[in-house]
Amino acid sequence: MAFIDHYLVLGLQSGKESFSISITQINKAYRSKALELHPDKRPNDPDAVALFQSLQASYEILKNENTRKAFDFDLMHRMQQQKVVDEEEKVEPPDCDNNIKRDRSRDHDHHEERKCGWSMMFDAEESIVKMMDDYLDYLNARMGVLQERNCA
Repeated sequence: MAFIDHYLVLGLQSGKESFSISITQINKAYRSKALELHPDKRPNDPDAVALFQSLQASYEILKNENTRKAFDFDLMHRMQQQKVVDEEEKVEPPDCDNNIKRDRSRDHDHHEERKCGWSMMFDAEESIVKMMDDYLDYLNARMGVLQERNCA
């Protein structure tokens, strides 16, 4: 289910500013939006009833102190998560294309390209898996020898 910002539905500011909005401001915003979105005012809009019901639901959540506190807590949590995501997106991955071009320009005879980032991790994981497979083959062979000894 998609997140609905009830402050935005009522045409109010969202975010940290929304935590200090008074119930009077919420009532005023609801009345204003209700006049604008009422189905009687929008007879040709097939979504008018759904929009108005959405407005009413958002108003019911924000006018009740307990449901508003729960929504504010959820909104604050989502804002913190978004801040973390934004911080992570600021970190730029290494420029693999430029590294490969630099390596090629330095040594035309050398055909092995420099790898970085995900491809290096994938190669490391591949080599670990190969080592584990080899070790399992060794253990299976040893078990076969031990079973032959016990049967003989």
